[in-house]
Amino acid sequence: MPFGAFAEVLPGVDGLIHISQIANRRIGKPEDVLTVGDEVEAKITAIDEEKHKISLSIRALSEPAPVQPVEVEEAYEEEPAAEEDALIYEVSADGVASGIAPEVEE
Repeated sequence: MPFGAFAEVLPGVDGLIHISQIANRRIGKPEDVLTVGDEVEAKITAIDEEKHKISLSIRALSEPAPVQPVEVEEAYEEEPAAEEDALIYEVSADGVASGIAPEVEE
């Protein structure tokens, strides 16, 4: 398909390898890298049980694993900003954020 390649995960169970997940470089068409009948290793990146979809990635197996953040404790010499110096945001249920700025003295 122009948007990716389907791969059989188990007999009767197929997953989609999106074109962006086929290689570590930009490719024009899936058939530039894959041909029908190729056996490839791919990582399952998502399973949507409701839609009966499995997303696969060849690229995820060739990229280095993300570095886990290390917890660092730092001593701060300055006091945290006073509440009146803060910008306050409210986010509505539909995701719209509105900011309430403190009054600024001139």
